[in-house]
Amino acid sequence: MCFSELATQYLIVVDRPGALDTFVVKVELCEKASKNPALDLKVLKADIQKRIHIVTGISADVEIVKPGDIPRTEGKAKRVLDLRKGKM
Repeated sequence: MCFSELATQYLIVVDRPGALDTFVVKVELCEKASKNPALDLKVLKADIQKRIHIVTGISADVEIVKPGDIPRTEGKAKRVLDLRKGKM
């Protein structure tokens, strides 16, 4: 949320396709940034990944999506989607 190019919507997706958990953070571009042809999404993604690692110590994949792509819910926002089967 400290990036001006991003909206306030995000979703953390946790999965376990094999033996290890995976961690993906989906973030939405803000409207203004989505219309900026000079915006380098690869650089933005790397900056976000670096910031997440500095703050949490976790290496996460980052997926930047278009404005409105992350589902909205009424009431409290759902920020974590846990897709692991047989989770503890």
